[in-house]
Parts: sequence; structure tokens; C-alpha cells
Amino acid sequence: MLTLDDFDRQLPKDLLKKAQPYYQDGSVLYVDQGDDGTWHAEVAGSDTYSVEITLDKRTITDSFCDCPVESSLCKHVVAVFFALRDELKKQAAQPKSGRTPKKLTVADLLKQVTADELRTFLTDYAAADKTFAAKLQLHFASKDERIDVEKHYADLLKRIIRSHQGKHGYIEYRETFKLARDMDEMFSAVVKLVGQKNFKDALTVGLLLLREMMTLSMECDDSAGNIGGLVSESVSLLGEIGLDADAPPALRRNLFDTLATEVKDKRYFDNGDIGLDMLDLLKQLAIRLGEPDRFLTVIEQLLIIHPAVGRSYYADHLRTTRVDFLREIGRTDEADRQTQASLDVVSVRMQVVNEAMAQKDYDRAKTLIRDGILIAQAKNTPGTVNDWNKQLLAIAEAERDTAEIRRLTRYFAFDSRFSTDYFRKWKATFGAGEWADEYPRLIDTIRRDEAEKAASQKPGWGRDPADGLLYRLKPIFIEEKQWADLLTLVQQVPRLEVLKEVLPYLAGPYPADLLTLFMPPIKKLGHQASTRPDYANVAALLKLVRQQIAGSRPATDALIAELKETFPKRPAYQEELRAIK
Repeated sequence: MLTLDDFDRQLPKDLLKKAQPYYQDGSVLYVDQGDDGTWHAEVAGSDTYSVEITLDKRTITDSFCDCPVESSLCKHVVAVFFALRDELKKQAAQPKSGRTPKKLTVADLLKQVTADELRTFLTDYAAADKTFAAKLQLHFASKDERIDVEKHYADLLKRIIRSHQGKHGYIEYRETFKLARDMDEMFSAVVKLVGQKNFKDALTVGLLLLREMMTLSMECDDSAGNIGGLVSESVSLLGEIGLDADAPPALRRNLFDTLATEVKDKRYFDNGDIGLDMLDLLKQLAIRLGEPDRFLTVIEQLLIIHPAVGRSYYADHLRTTRVDFLREIGRTDEADRQTQASLDVVSVRMQVVNEAMAQKDYDRAKTLIRDGILIAQAKNTPGTVNDWNKQLLAIAEAERDTAEIRRLTRYFAFDSRFSTDYFRKWKATFGAGEWADEYPRLIDTIRRDEAEKAASQKPGWGRDPADGLLYRLKPIFIEEKQWADLLTLVQQVPRLEVLKEVLPYLAGPYPADLLTLFMPPIKKLGHQASTRPDYANVAALLKLVRQQIAGSRPATDALIAELKETFPKRPAYQEELRAIK
């Protein structure tokens, strides 16, 4: 647990080294305890950052900094730890006067300030700080009925964006974090308008935010997704407006029509799932309006006039959505027709397969699956082929079709990489006598296959045949506990990474053979070592051999002595070697 007394002994040295200059040169502008007991601070860096620290007595239970570093422990937070420790030490040293004066809160201060004094302060501060002026206008925008809401908010938005742009009008990565924070005021203003049931102005500003944030996300370094997040938030905000129980139908219809046009913009589908979020909102609006054909028309338009969407994932999603929506609104005949027309879409075909399996119509399900496999193979989507084969396996198990279970479990056991689970399921389809015949056939098949590959490849091309055998046979020998075969296999490829993998299996039955394989590559590595990490690696390997292989001490002692004698002027190496127990 991190405390103010020992954080500088627990935290990484490089973090402390970065934080200390901030503390020492006075970059921690202030440290103050809030009414809720949380400590607040500001730290001056490339910007002024706000820091919050929560303590339980002297234990640090939480910390936060609004700098771009995605961690609760940045250099600004640690600098405040130093300052806070000093502050509490000063407070403890002050003589007790019996009664601690109550801290003057903002609420108390405002009671003592006249309206004219406050107006003067706000006027002067707004003149000096344009960002504050924009926030002030934003907060009280509804006070002036003469205002052109869209123009007013557009101007405010431009001012906020401009304050974060560099010389060439581009917003850098770090600035997107600050811009996203400043945009909170704009989003809060829309929420406030909804709360006041001012849906007209809320919709105006919400649509403005959606369009401007979408444009901005394409014109700045949004690697962190800050502006993209604001686009998503804009869609959610429009949902709150249009789906509010008190929103008038005319406004919902206006929002639907606007979004139906907006969603045709390719950018919404190029930026995450924004387009799909908008589509979902359009569906909900159509249901609220009782006008489902509006939504179906949008889907048809997207499929026809949006070819960038219509080529792959999004087209499949649109067609699946259409089928699901037709069923949801009770138009089953249309849903069935669209289902038959969309069987090339995996999710649609899967629904039909699941229905057939639920009815135990396995023949129909298998026909649908096999056709699905042909489509997936034509599209070159092996993952989908695997999914369909897993469905075939489920049917084979339901029908207790041993031959099919055997075919599919073997396929999955050796498909792309060895699967222990499927290998065991495959083996379980054989009786003990059958397996005694099947196992050597499997090994022979793999050996012949690898030999054919080796014979067909050009000299110097492809992988070593021994590596191919190792990759395919090693997991089988381990699963079947064929230790002698495993040892013979490893002797052909005695690399350290391979030896470390088989060490737990071969150290018991073949300690001497394994030691003979281990020592030459460790010795070679020991003589090539030139840095502290190299030395540590050699020492770790020697420790591993000592711990795992019985009778290995004389050989490892001899190599340690040899390395000490060979490199007497490398103190770091000598230290690592002496530490081997």
C-alpha cells in the first residue's frame, strides 16, 4: 500500500527522478484540501494540470491528473505527493490553538461579495480569458431570446477549437485531450436544454456538434480517440433528445430525416461504429414514430448508394438488421423472403441453421452449413469455415455420428496449431486396441508429409525439416507421454528455447541426456555475453539447469569456474556468477 511516508521508496526511480524537479522548482502551484477531504493541487508543466489526491490518514487510496498520461501515477501526481508530505508536516508542527478556523468556501465568499463586485470581476476576467468568456456565454445562452442559437453555438465552438489549434490550424495529439475536456461545457449545455424541454435548440446544437466533431476527427491527430469519442457522445446526445418521452413527433421526424441524410456520409462508417450507432438510433426513432418503412428505406438507400459500405461487413450488417427489424415489427413473411435472399450473410444463415437444429432437423441444418462452407471458401474466410465446421461437429455429437465426430475432431486437433482438447476428443472415438494401431499411423503420416515438403522445397528455401517435425510432433509426444521419442526429436534441434520447453518432461526420465544437450549452447552463450542482461541470462539458465536436472552441479560448477577465470575484469559478470546457488 502506497503511503506519504514511503512512496519514494516504492515507486520506480525513473518516475521519482522526473517528479522531483517539479516539486523542487515550485511547479506545484498550490496544495489545498477540499470540503470532501480530497486534496487538490495544480502543477505547471507544458500546461497547468489539475491533480486530486485521496488519503486515508496517510495512505494514498486514489490519485488523478488531467494530463494526457494514461496512468493514475504520473510525474505531476508524484510531485504533489512530495508537496503534500511537506504540507502535512508543516500543519503537524503548528501549535494547536484549540479551535481550527473554518476554511472560507466559495459559497461563503460569494455571500460577502456584492453583485456589482462580481459583475466587475466577471467582465474583467472574461476580457482576459477568452475561453472563460466563451464558457460564460455558453452557460447563459438561453437568457437572450434574440440570439441565433445555431450561429451563437457555432461561433463558440469555433473559438474553443481555435484555442487548441497550432500555427497551421492543426490540432496535435496532446491538444485533443484538452479540447475534449473543454467540450464538456458544450455537451452539458445540450443536456441542460433537454432538461428545460427546449428540444428545438437542443436538437440544433446536438446536430452541430455531430457534424463539427466528425469533421474535426478527420483533421487532427486523434490517435487517442478523444474526438472520435465526442462524435459517439453526440449520437448518444441526439438519442436523448429524440427519444425523450416529451419530445414532439414533429421534432422526432425532423431528427430522423436529418440523420437519414447524414448517415449516407461515408465518414461515419470509416470512423469506428458511428454509422452503426446512427442506424440503431434511426431504428428506434422509426419505432417511436410508428413509421417502420422510413427505416427500411434508409437501409435500402445505404445498400444501393453507399458502395463503400455495401462491399463487406457493413452490407452484411445492414441486411441482417433488415431481417431482424422485419421480424421485430411482425412482418414475418417479408422477413422470411429477405432471409432466403440473404443466406450468403453468415449471421442470417446461422439464424436459420440454429432454428433447424432447435427443431432437430439436422439434415436441413447440415445442407445449410455445407453451402455456407462453400460460400466462405469462395470469400477466403477460413475463420467462418471453422465456425461452420464446429456447427457440424455439434450436429454429429447430437446424432452420435462417430465417423463424423472423428473426422472433425481430427481436423480441429491439427488445423492451424495443435489443440489438446480436440486431440483428446479425437482419441476418445477409438477403443484401446484401435488407438494402438491409429497412433503409429498418425506419426508416420506426419513424418511422410514433412519429408515430402522437404523434398519439394528449393535448397536454402523454407524451414529446416527438423523444425517442421518438431512443431508438429512435439505436442503429440508430450500429450502421449512418449518421452524417448520426444528426446530423439529434440536431439535434432537442440536450441535453448526448445530445451527449456521440454525440460519439465525430460529432466526426470533422461537427466544425463538433457544435461548433455543443455551445456554446449549455455557455454557458447556464456562466452558471447557482453552486457549485464546477457550475464543475467546466462546465470538464469545455469540456475534453471541446477534446479531441474539431477546431478548437474559438477558440470555447471565447471562452467561457472571457466567463465569466472575467462572474464576476471567484468565485475558485473562475476557478481551474477557468484549469485548462482
